[in-house]
Parts: sequence; C-alpha cells; structure tokens
Amino acid sequence: MGSTWFSTLEAIRAGEPQWEAIACYREPVARYLRRAYPRLPGDVAQDVVQEVLCAMRTHVVSRFDPDRGRFRHFLGGVIKNEVRRAGARLRSAPPLEVEPPAPDDAAPLATVDLEARLVRAVRRAHDGWLDAGPTQHEVLYCFAGRLLEGLSYDALAAREGLSTSAVKRRLQTARQDVLRALVAGELEDAALALPSRALAALTKAVQEALAGGRPLSELLGRRWKHPEASAAAAALVADVRAGVAWFPGLDSPDGQAFVNALRSVLEGPGPEVQA
Repeated sequence: MGSTWFSTLEAIRAGEPQWEAIACYREPVARYLRRAYPRLPGDVAQDVVQEVLCAMRTHVVSRFDPDRGRFRHFLGGVIKNEVRRAGARLRSAPPLEVEPPAPDDAAPLATVDLEARLVRAVRRAHDGWLDAGPTQHEVLYCFAGRLLEGLSYDALAAREGLSTSAVKRRLQTARQDVLRALVAGELEDAALALPSRALAALTKAVQEALAGGRPLSELLGRRWKHPEASAAAAALVADVRAGVAWFPGLDSPDGQAFVNALRSVLEGPGPEVQA
C-alpha cells in the first residue's frame, strides 16, 4: 500500500486538525465497503478507504454543508469512483464487480454518517472523562467494561469496587454524556452553539424523542428560544430513526467491527495516576 497509508493512519491517531473531521469515517467506510462490495479483496479495500479519506480531506472538509446531508452525497460518488479505479488496476480473474448490489445507496451511506458521528461522540465523551476526576474515570471504566467486554452490572461492581446501583448510575451518566456529545457535534457542524443549560435541555429532549417517539418541538415546548438548534437536533433524531434498519446489532459481525472502532477510542491512554 505504500507509505501514504501509514502516514494517513499516523495523522489520524495523532489527532491532527486537518484529519479531525474525517478520522471517525475510517471504520464506517470500511464496513460499508464490505457490505456493498463483498468481492473486493481486503487489501484493495484498505487502499480504497485510504483514497476516500484523502479525498474527503482534500475536497470536502473545507466546503462542508450540513444541509446536504453530511458527507453522504460526496461519499456515494467517491467510493464508486475509487472502487472502479481499484477494479481497473486488478488484472486477475474473475473481473471485479464494482456496482453495489443495492440500487439505492442513500440509507447505507446515511448509516456511515451516523456511525462516524457516534464514534466522534464517544471520543469526545472519553476525552471529557479523562480530564475529570476519579468519579468520571469510573464512568469510563464502567462504560468500556459494559460495551467492550460485555460485563454484567454485578461483574462491573465487583471489578470496580462499587455497588450495583452505583454502576448503573455511572452507565447512565455515560449514556447521557455520549448523547450530549452527539448533539453538540450536530450543532457544531451546523455552526451553532448553545449555553450549557440549553444544551442539556436539548439533549434530554432528544433522548425522550428517541425513546418515546414524541415530536422534539412538543418536548421542548413554546419557551424554547433556539429554533435552529432544535432543527439540527430534529434532523439527528430523524437520522437515528432512519438508520435503525441499517445499523448493525452489536452481536453481528458488522456490530463487532463497530465495537472495535470504539475500542480504539476507549482503550486509549488511561487517566494519570497521582503518586
């Protein structure tokens, strides 16, 4: 694959600013390729992922327009182009089938966006837990143990020296922090910002809308004074609902690949231990 791929990986891992907006797309794009192009050899698929990320960095990030649906419009074209180029470079038989089996790519590509945004939200929540005190470190340990290792509440309690009820509270905090990071990311992409109390209220409304199906506007009420922010959050709710059919269960192969993408976030450097 050459040195370009490894320098791309290093830039992503180092959190270089020019890669920040697209680094979280690496694993979702790879999973999309496996679903849409099952005959694409693994090493060739890695090359395609590299080229897609480089193209996103070069051509898209500076012109990002949330009204066009994140990066999905660009992704649909660039993935097809890069797969065709990869197919042209392959000389072995049988010839590479470059067209995805599904006639409509919109839903799967929307899910790529959704997965990438979830990875970004977990990364931001993770960074917040690391920068906070011991209780927030427990939130990280419980969340990682539950998601990555599948530990029960009782097993987490025994490992962390907490009561079962305390573990449940830490996990509830983790879910709220990730959702708040997800909502904040949506607002940031739309060049919007909210005071902390308003962001908390909007996050709570998004959580209730996803859980119960009530309209976000109804949950926020007439006193809500940030219509652009609520519109961005409503779009997020719609994306999550639409993505349910395509988003993998965590016990599926694609679901485990998604967990592995989160693993690279959650198993990063741990909290510093004070001497």
